[in-house]
Amino acid sequence: MIKNIQVNHSCLPNCEQRLTKNGGCSLIALRDIHVGEELCFSYVSILGTNDERREALSYNYRFRCCCPRCMGDDCTAFDAEHTCFCGGISLEVDRRKGECVCNPFSIVL
Repeated sequence: MIKNIQVNHSCLPNCEQRLTKNGGCSLIALRDIHVGEELCFSYVSILGTNDERREALSYNYRFRCCCPRCMGDDCTAFDAEHTCFCGGISLEVDRRKGECVCNPFSIVL
């Protein structure tokens, strides 16, 4: 079991970060990840414009994002499947419920 890893940011991530009941954290793959491929999750909500996300990343993390979403790629299919109502990323989003699925344990950060 891996105890500690570093994961980079992408506004079009290949995994999601999920908090566990005991206060831990796990990564869930959103798609098949190739051997040697960098693990990425979104540090910020993907709702809003490219400029808003870039400003948040610049202010909070001191870098400019150049992921496919920020470079203008069409992310409609990804968003429909993986964007939670709160703007977070989730493996599965139940569109019928209309409520957040990213934080099932109601953990306040």
